[in-house]
Amino acid sequence: MEYPDRKVSLGSRYPNFSFQYTQGIKNILGSDADFSKWKFYVADNLNLKLKGQLRYRAGIGGFLNNRSVELPDYQHFNGTITRFIPEYQRSFMLLPQYLFSNTSKFYSEAHIEYNLKGFLTNKLPLIRNLNLYLVTGANGIWLNNQKYYYEVFAGFDNIFKQLRVDFVQSYQNGKPFQQGIRIGLSKLNLSRGREDWP
Repeated sequence: MEYPDRKVSLGSRYPNFSFQYTQGIKNILGSDADFSKWKFYVADNLNLKLKGQLRYRAGIGGFLNNRSVELPDYQHFNGTITRFIPEYQRSFMLLPQYLFSNTSKFYSEAHIEYNLKGFLTNKLPLIRNLNLYLVTGANGIWLNNQKYYYEVFAGFDNIFKQLRVDFVQSYQNGKPFQQGIRIGLSKLNLSRGREDWP
């Protein structure tokens, strides 16, 4: 939509796709880096009408070569060190920072979230008056050396029209890892746009 002073993206009925390639070139401006890495992501926000909203973001990537890679250039995943979640479709709620940072040839990452938007809670007398939304989903990482991590969560959104609270259980290589409660903002990431890009 075009306004006199700006343009606003209304989104699309198709998923967003993105591709990124990074090359570290040795001996340019004193660089020691010698690597090449890539990543490809797809993301979408599906409106299920009365049944709620389904959002997902999934990607694959890896290093084509990793001859000389310093820590800042590793593939990092957005873990969290606090109880507050900054971005749901880009973050892992219980993943410690740098635990899965890597220079592997291949990795995959996925985030999926289903917000029922009152589909069930509007039918429960006591909860209906609070206008709470049930939300559930999962996040996961898989590396090419059979190392993997995933977490499942369920919680309530639209608390005081501002907050969201989730109970999260994580697993590492199939074994229970951590559990906890995380808090975030309800309205964060609800618009389409840059949130869908890596």
